[in-house]
Amino acid sequence: MSVRPRRVLAIAARDLKNELKGRRGLLFPAVLAGMLVPSATIQPPPMFTNLSSGTAIELTGKVPARVRAEFPLNDLPKARRLDFYRAPDGALVVRGGVIPNEMRPLLDDAGPTIRLERHGRPVRLPGRSLLFALLSASTLTGAIASSIGGERTAGTLTTLLTAAVSKTEIVVGKCLAWGGMGALASLLAAVVAILVGNVEAGWWLLPTVSVAPCTIAIGFWLMRRATDVVGGTTVVIRLLPAALGVFGLMAWGLGHWYPLLGAAVPLGGALVAAGATWSGPLPCLIATGSTGLFTYLLIIRTAQTLEDKPTEPINDKNPVDWLVTTLLATAAVSGPLLGPLLWAPAGNSAVTAALPPSRGLITGAAGLLMILLIRVTRSRTQEIRVRRLDGTAWLLMGIVSLTLGLSSGVLDVSLFDDVRLEGARERMRLLHSPSGPLWAIATVVLTQELFFRRVLRRDFGAPMSIVAHVLVLAPLHPLHGLVTSWMLVKLAQRTDSVIPGFLARLGALVIAAHVPSVDNAAAFGLLLLTVGLLWWIDRRRTRLENNVSSPRAEAG
Repeated sequence: MSVRPRRVLAIAARDLKNELKGRRGLLFPAVLAGMLVPSATIQPPPMFTNLSSGTAIELTGKVPARVRAEFPLNDLPKARRLDFYRAPDGALVVRGGVIPNEMRPLLDDAGPTIRLERHGRPVRLPGRSLLFALLSASTLTGAIASSIGGERTAGTLTTLLTAAVSKTEIVVGKCLAWGGMGALASLLAAVVAILVGNVEAGWWLLPTVSVAPCTIAIGFWLMRRATDVVGGTTVVIRLLPAALGVFGLMAWGLGHWYPLLGAAVPLGGALVAAGATWSGPLPCLIATGSTGLFTYLLIIRTAQTLEDKPTEPINDKNPVDWLVTTLLATAAVSGPLLGPLLWAPAGNSAVTAALPPSRGLITGAAGLLMILLIRVTRSRTQEIRVRRLDGTAWLLMGIVSLTLGLSSGVLDVSLFDDVRLEGARERMRLLHSPSGPLWAIATVVLTQELFFRRVLRRDFGAPMSIVAHVLVLAPLHPLHGLVTSWMLVKLAQRTDSVIPGFLARLGALVIAAHVPSVDNAAAFGLLLLTVGLLWWIDRRRTRLENNVSSPRAEAG
């Protein structure tokens, strides 16, 4: 059915009138203005300006006279601190931040000057304008929850669904009301910041206004089956910040290497582009287009599944339970691996250097298994059983295994280039790409699959199991964790078993170890094809289940 503009505008006006009436209606605009106005008008403290330029340095300890003469103390805020002292052998030791090149000749006495140069890809962080899009989107949680959940509680959603308006017009009207308000608020904040001289006008204005409508569309899709305001608010508060964070980190990480690819990430590309992170109009245009397309698809999907009486209950697990479980799993798997690195600076590096990372990997798997068993014994609905796999499951398993194995070089890219994290990166990589004896690798992978794809997926839903996988197993390689966990979740949903995911990961490790990785363009193309295939199969399975369940419901 086509969307009729007059009916869409009527739905939008109705939503705004119901939410913004009376004294309570002034609270939402006041909170929105109270968050956006300071971010647009307040000047940044001088400390941050000096921190980026690196001109202010505090010198403490036994500072040589020639260094003190060239770098006198001043009243500028301390951006860096260098501590000078003499070692027992008489050598001058400097502790603190990076020593400026101008200071190094003064410290070399009459000896040769040592020039320190660092080469690497510069890391570009989003600017102040990111706040305009992020704050305007984050204040819309209450409106999202009351728009559908509140109407379902009051019984007015039935009236809308039986009126002369389509489901698509209802969803589009509601998205227009709150997405338009968020977009307008972020645009006004950006204009104010430009007028007072805090930011410069640019192409980033386009993705800035696209963040709020996409956030609204995600929120409506998440709570389309909420039975009341409380249930809808719980789902939105629990999942919406995770979606913003995961999409944003993914876009920033990809954009660090390929700006156009990062800009193509829905919502995340618009968030990062809103911070004027990438130069030129093309990334901003791509980010706006991908976010707009994602918003359109979410609106259509929400309209297709919007019902008067939802047949699928919302998962009402306590988000605190998920957070505690995730933190315990992080401590269990990361502690044994990173412990030696943390002990080494304490003075016993010779002892910790002899501890192989494989032992820490097995210890972490044992800790994760204990948490898994505790959750299974506490739950009455948990079942861990082996199901018979059909031909489609084996085919999908092979495709996922081949994709992950051939694209391992691209997925293993870290977002953090700091050399001080090199040891941690290598050890944390073992969590998603374990090495060692076959029995150890199989034990680690099987434990992880049971924990994330069986227990957490059943307890908290697929999105939260994906977020937990990224936080626990791939915090320094979030792209690998996000793509891998999404594919494995789709396999688990298709087969209701962890065996395909377990075998797919083992196969990917074998392929990555014995077959050279394909180039970046081929790897990204293969990833997109596999993601599209899994998404299409998931949609087809959902449609078949709905077609089968409808006649049964009518017969009952």
